[in-house]
Amino acid sequence: MLSDEARNHLKHLLLPTAFEGFIEEADSDHPAWSRNVSLENANRHGDVNPSFFGDGHFLAAARSFQDHLFSNWLSDTHQKKVSAFKEGIVSGSLAAPWKDEEWEHLHPTPSSSDAVSPIHDVLPSALSFSGEPSGRVGCVSL
Repeated sequence: MLSDEARNHLKHLLLPTAFEGFIEEADSDHPAWSRNVSLENANRHGDVNPSFFGDGHFLAAARSFQDHLFSNWLSDTHQKKVSAFKEGIVSGSLAAPWKDEEWEHLHPTPSSSDAVSPIHDVLPSALSFSGEPSGRVGCVSL
């Protein structure tokens, strides 16, 4: 378990929704919302609700943070890459290909010699479409 000092430090890092007794209030765009709710003044004196750590949003954030740690996201090497990226943006030397150019590169347009023939040139001559008097118009007869 955590020490009392560690628990108190953790309480200041968690959102108010992590504590037992949290009462959700109306959003700021709701007509019933009348007071300014500050996360700094939120009640953080109660016990932490253990179900908070099983919430899907918390788990997703924890996994993302774990992935960042695993991929060495906070390393000096990564920080150098980020600063080079930011410098490229500021200087204008960084550019990504336009989506249309990328599509054309990945999916080249066939030349006129590679063009697909119309369907009547592809069908074998034994196939014929006929409107027989039986009322079955467009049936294939072999």
